[in-house]
Amino acid sequence: MSVRWSGLKTSFSPGEILVLPRLETSATPDVLRILIADDDPMIPEMLGERLRISLGEEKVAIQMVNSAEDALQVLFDQPIDLLLTDYDFSQGGRTQGMNGLALLRSIEEHRIVVTTIFMTGFGDEEVAKNAILQGAADYLTKPMLKG
Repeated sequence: MSVRWSGLKTSFSPGEILVLPRLETSATPDVLRILIADDDPMIPEMLGERLRISLGEEKVAIQMVNSAEDALQVLFDQPIDLLLTDYDFSQGGRTQGMNGLALLRSIEEHRIVVTTIFMTGFGDEEVAKNAILQGAADYLTKPMLKG
């Protein structure tokens, strides 16, 4: 089993007292660790560039993956502050595997603490509503990119 960065303990002995560690603020601001999960290579590149310009190159560390499964593995392997995830990962002809909603369910199931923004190119209100219900902080409708 992989280590979770959430710091949450999921099992307790009878009578055990939960002791939370003292949280302290850092004197220097940390780098914002962002993970972008999308199977369209143009979207992560565009978002990454805009985030670097908006927040400052030295203030963000951006990783990009092209599947929900890869995103979940990164979340197990290292701390991530913000996840931007696509809904549909079938652009490359992929018909099997997790979609963005399944990723959100897995994040909740494994009690991974990460702020998630859900992205969809469908503009479907029902999908966006389900994403919020599954734990996404917000959602974005991806623009149609003309090439």
